[in-house]
Parts: sequence; structure tokens; C-alpha cells
Amino acid sequence: MRLLFVLTAALVAAVLVFPAPALAAQAAAITYEFTAKPAAVPATFTAAPNERVRFLTITAIDGNHVDSALWEPAGKAPATTTMVVAVHGSGADYIDDPMTFLGRGLAAKGYAMLAIDTRQHDEHINTDNFYDIRNDIQSAVFTARALGYKTIVLLGHSLGTIQVQYYAAQDWSTDIKAVVLLSPFANLPWKSRNLLIANEKQYGDLTDAALKSLRDGTQSAVLPLKMGYLQGASSPVTGQHFLTIATKRPASPTARSGSSASRTPSCSCATNPTGSSSRSNRTCCSPPPAPRFTRAKHHVHPHPRRPPAQPRGPQIPQQPATADRHRIELARGPAPVGVPAAGTLARRLQRSVR
Repeated sequence: MRLLFVLTAALVAAVLVFPAPALAAQAAAITYEFTAKPAAVPATFTAAPNERVRFLTITAIDGNHVDSALWEPAGKAPATTTMVVAVHGSGADYIDDPMTFLGRGLAAKGYAMLAIDTRQHDEHINTDNFYDIRNDIQSAVFTARALGYKTIVLLGHSLGTIQVQYYAAQDWSTDIKAVVLLSPFANLPWKSRNLLIANEKQYGDLTDAALKSLRDGTQSAVLPLKMGYLQGASSPVTGQHFLTIATKRPASPTARSGSSASRTPSCSCATNPTGSSSRSNRTCCSPPPAPRFTRAKHHVHPHPRRPPAQPRGPQIPQQPATADRHRIELARGPAPVGVPAAGTLARRLQRSVR
């Protein structure tokens, strides 16, 4: 009895001195679940006999729900299949082309494709914070890994090209083998300002409204002003979306309105008694030249006393294309450089993931 009492006392003392470790708490997680075919998906959204399509709802690290469609070749293990994570363009979704025909076509060639709806799909166009799209892409990449895929390719279409590039620049995981860009563009802020909005007064008013929403803590709400869009249309926009694509702040509202209080000197175009205005007034009052796009010229006009200028940079002679490659010779280069010819996306993917 005394021995039992001693052992019990020692056990109690050990528990008090060395408490049991606390259970780990989970701060955030990426989860996914397979769901039934959504009602909004058309009846024609089906797979061929040698492939299958399934639907998932993925929860990103910040809680956003990402609907997606998973195209897979039938009878092929994920570990031996390349997974293409596909991101749509502005205001589109995974149902729209090119996502649907790419899903079918790649599955027929032995590839899998996970096409997702980012948080700016459909009616949510121009409402997102650009940087948050990274969480949607990340959730798809981690879901692909959880499903057993060992080789991943990122694919973006239109606006999605900028988003997958941004993600790939931050995630250097070795299982991400390639990035495919369909209908890409180089500079989103420049495109938004000069091609979509194409109006400095409207751009300035949007800048002021977006900054005000940030100060008021309402940056996720739609602004009272609409943003210019393709083909003369307009689109609702939130402050957070506009500020993540904005460039240098334009002139002040006073200067944009053309008031005499602006820093631009005013002109008096009164003529002198002879009926002609002065040189300074002619310069000041002449309308500004219309902006125009010019194509870069590679050759200067030959001077009559000089030999024709030699063009700089690589010289690309006209050569017939081979079956699967074009070849170009670099002037004074050490060796010819091969440039892939136009081919199917599946063939390009096969080369990139080797």
C-alpha cells in the first residue's frame, strides 16, 4: 500500500512538473470537396468516353470559395499525368472558351486540367484586389498536389496571363514545370489607363474616388463611377481593384478641368493690327498634335553620300519551316538558335515538362 501511495504521488508530481503538450490549433487551411454538376453548367459541358470531368469547390487560404472543373484522361494515374492549372480572363469563368475546349482537348491527349473560377469571375469583374488572386491559384495548385499530381503547369488566358506570372514569380516549387500564356499583354496598368479608360479626366476622377474609399475603409465596395472597358463599354469597379492597377497619379482636378488656375499658362490669341498673331501666340494657341502609334523602323533612309546603314540586332533570314521547328541564324552568332514552330498545346507541354 505504501509503495502504491509513493508511485501515485510521484506520478502526480511528474504531471505537475511536465504538463502534457497542448493540442496544435489550426489558423487557416486549404480544403476541397467534389460536388454535383452546378445548375449553371450547360448540358453540353460533358467529357468524351475516354475522359471524365468532375466539379470541385475549393476553399482558399483566406476563405474564398473557388469553383472549378477537373478534366482528366480515363485510366491514367495522377502521378504519371501532367496537371494544367488554368486561369480565365477578365470577367470570364471555367465554362467559357478557351477553357472548355482546352479541357476536352488536353484530356484527350493524356493531360489533366483544373480550370478555376477566380474571385473576379462573371459579375465580379473588376471588384477584386489583384494580389488576392494569388490565393485562388495557390488553392488550385495545392489541391492538384493533394490529388496526387506531381507535375504542374500554369496556364493563363488574357488577364489570367498576368495573374499566373505573378504567382509563378513567388512560388518556385520544383513541381511547377512551365507557364503557358494565351493572348498575353505586357503591361496591365498601361493597358487599363490608355486602352480601356483612355480618358485622363475619368482616370483622375477614378483615382480620387478610389483613394477616398481607401481612407473610408470601403475599398471593397463598388465606386460610384464606372470604369471604361472594351469596345466603348463601361464596367463597375471597386477602389481596391483600381488601386492595384493604377499608375502615376494624373494632374489635379483643377488642371484636368482646364481651369485658368492650373499651372498651364493661358494664351491670348488676339491678332495684331496686321491680322496675324505673334509667333509665341501661334505656338501657344495651336492645337496639340493628335497622338498616333508608329511602328519602329529598322532602316534609316539612305544618305546620297553615304552607304546604306546596316540594320542592328539579329538578322532573321527567310527560311522554309521544317516539320516541327523554325530555325533562325543570328548575325555573327556562335550557333543557330531553334525556335519552336506553331503546334498544338499538348506538344508544347510535352517538351516543357521533360
